[in-house]
Amino acid sequence: RGVLACADHPKWRARCAVAAFLGAVLARHAFVVAPADRAAAWDALRGLCADAASEVRDAACASLASVIAAAVPGDELEPLVDGCLANAATLLPAASSSASASSAQRHHRRKLPKTTTTTTATPPDG
Repeated sequence: RGVLACADHPKWRARCAVAAFLGAVLARHAFVVAPADRAAAWDALRGLCADAASEVRDAACASLASVIAAAVPGDELEPLVDGCLANAATLLPAASSSASASSAQRHHRRKLPKTTTTTTATPPDG
């Protein structure tokens, strides 16, 4: 619990270290961490993902990715996915069909012309 208190530390390097530590502990020791402590660590990592310092956000996102990769699907991922989908539904604007079509046209990548290079090996003389 002392580590979680450092998630609000004024120095960004301390918060970055907390994010890395929490990710390592949750990914490797998920079965020995008490459920209440695990939930508090999840909340701290989510909060660090919205930190003002980009280094802290990057460390927290990397830690969450490692925790999600190591998580047992039924235990932690279902509530996380449900929460993310609920947040996305409320925070992201709904796209209309014409808006999504124009967006798709705007973001369409140009295809580069194919270049063919043919090299012919010449046999050595003699």
